[in-house]
Amino acid sequence: MATCTPPTTHSPGQLYIRYNHNVLVEHTASWHFIVGVDLTDTVNLRIEANRIASAMADALTNHFNITDWGILDQAGDYYYEEPFATPYIGLHGAGTGAEDYYSRTITLTGRGNAPTPGVCSGQTRSVLFVGNTYQFTPGQKRFPTTLDVDLNSYRLALNASTYLPADAYGQQVDFRVSAPIQFNAHTQRKSGS
Repeated sequence: MATCTPPTTHSPGQLYIRYNHNVLVEHTASWHFIVGVDLTDTVNLRIEANRIASAMADALTNHFNITDWGILDQAGDYYYEEPFATPYIGLHGAGTGAEDYYSRTITLTGRGNAPTPGVCSGQTRSVLFVGNTYQFTPGQKRFPTTLDVDLNSYRLALNASTYLPADAYGQQVDFRVSAPIQFNAHTQRKSGS
């Protein structure tokens, strides 16, 4: 079995965006920062949070409100938080025949881009609760983001960032086109389907 050398770098923290579904169920999406991002640069991180929130709103129905953004430090503690000047409301149409379940998710996945061969990289994922935005076929395991221009634009907006997403080592991640789909068990137990 091949081995790799763990890098000495670590992500300095995470950017997160808080959003809710029908005002009743709150969700948070977060992404590790790339090595070298300055957590105190709230001016540029605010611009980045707004850019990502706008792309997220395009990929969700109007049952979703994107309300706040913030920064977590390397230990996962809250470093900074503020509401968006104006909450983003989802703009995507509902999927034909899709039920507005609270627990339906699409997960973007990727692996960190190691700086040199033989250096370890980590897996990362980003879960997006989608309600009735997309219709899935029963038994379907993955949803290609390229099937929907707005969902794919959201993925590309994340991949185009110079701040995120990264693995825990702080290595840039490119999210893949093929995205796992499922009902989130924790949300389903807590809030229903």
